[in-house]
Amino acid sequence: MDVCFNYDTVFPEIRTGDLLAYSGRGPLHLGVRLWEWLEYRQAGVRGRPLPKFSHVGMALWVNNSHLFIVEQEVFGCRMIPLRKSIKKFNGDVYWYSLRQDLLVHQMAGYALDAVFDRYGYRDLLRTFLFNDRNLNSPAYCSGLYRALLKAGGYDWGDWDPMPDELVELPCLACRGQLVVNNETIDQVAVAPLQPLMRRSEAFG
Repeated sequence: MDVCFNYDTVFPEIRTGDLLAYSGRGPLHLGVRLWEWLEYRQAGVRGRPLPKFSHVGMALWVNNSHLFIVEQEVFGCRMIPLRKSIKKFNGDVYWYSLRQDLLVHQMAGYALDAVFDRYGYRDLLRTFLFNDRNLNSPAYCSGLYRALLKAGGYDWGDWDPMPDELVELPCLACRGQLVVNNETIDQVAVAPLQPLMRRSEAFG
């Protein structure tokens, strides 16, 4: 069973730059996961299971008092309260902390600039019809987080990761699942928050 945290208890520990990974149960998210699996097949990767995650976003504190998620959606980038995002989501949300010291103020600045980007139907069609998986692709949520990491000083070349590949990066550490619905909390084991290992421990 995955470690599960009550969001209202641990949210002060979430930092700007942390990754939120979404595993949706609805038809749209299942379709995205199937599309990602077909991408692996097309690339010659065999034996990989259906991806777990269908969406990712970045945590962002505003004025040290309000916690938001910056995420790329169909028609652009948006910023909404993280608690609201988790509570309304039909599926599971996982929290990944940054293990590495990055320039989070630059990541935050890039994220705020990206919130004003908007896309049209032409961009959406280009993404799915021509497999245009670039930073400005309206369905490419992991591309946004990749760009945010680069803005913070973490770069790994021209690799275009999918959500399941992002969470495997050595700069990220899975803390566990976040829940805000009391009924859900009663059905899972809510664990105390454990301190994140130091960078020297994480990288040897």
